[in-house]
Amino acid sequence: MYVTKPFSSVLRYVTMVFSSVLRYVIMVFSSVLRYVTMVFSSVLRYVIMVFSSVLRYVTMVFSSVLRYVTMVFSSVLRFVTMVFSSVLRYVIMVFSSVLRYVIMVFSSVLRFVTMVFSSVLRYVIMVFSSVLRYVIMVFSSVLRYVTMVFSSVLRYVTMVFSCVSLAGYVEALACRCGLVGPDLNPKQADMWQTRVSTHSGKAIGVAIGCILGMFPLLFFKDETKKKAVEREGKDGSLTSISTGSSN
Repeated sequence: MYVTKPFSSVLRYVTMVFSSVLRYVIMVFSSVLRYVTMVFSSVLRYVIMVFSSVLRYVTMVFSSVLRYVTMVFSSVLRFVTMVFSSVLRYVIMVFSSVLRYVIMVFSSVLRFVTMVFSSVLRYVIMVFSSVLRYVIMVFSSVLRYVTMVFSSVLRYVTMVFSCVSLAGYVEALACRCGLVGPDLNPKQADMWQTRVSTHSGKAIGVAIGCILGMFPLLFFKDETKKKAVEREGKDGSLTSISTGSSN
């Protein structure tokens, strides 16, 4: 009994410490993963915005340069021949207008697609991080309760086995008091039915003894509730004194 009880206490504290360390490690890992995903999404969003802005300005510059080049070319051709320059001028103006609108539409579509893709990617990363955080929290809670139940069951089993190991001394004391067991020969005592019955009786007796030993705890009053009631009474008296002095 004096050997198994410290061992069970040490095992209980080791399991509690291991569960606490594992819980904090999981919480730290989930926080780091969440912040990394947030930073990555922000960086990706800003990169996409910068790329879209640069592409928009490049297309605008290209359209402006093309427009001025066509105007200069139309002016030169106008001085060469009036008819050909007029026809060519109108053709180039129409072509430049169509090209400008096509480039504007293409840049707008490209900008819209990049914005939609960045938004969808950001929300997907946020949902994934939230789901991962919830799964880690549920896993840590389940692991904490499993370790608590396992430590309690292990402590109760060690206590039962320690008490069963002392059952021989209790039987000897009962024999001295006059409570003699059945007279069995060595062959009958060595039967498996006899051993199972003996150890089962010891375990059941120890369990009933533990329950009877814990029964008086039902009649003890909770000291924390009593202290809370006394504290509330003191707070109420202080508030009444303060209100009377203020009046």
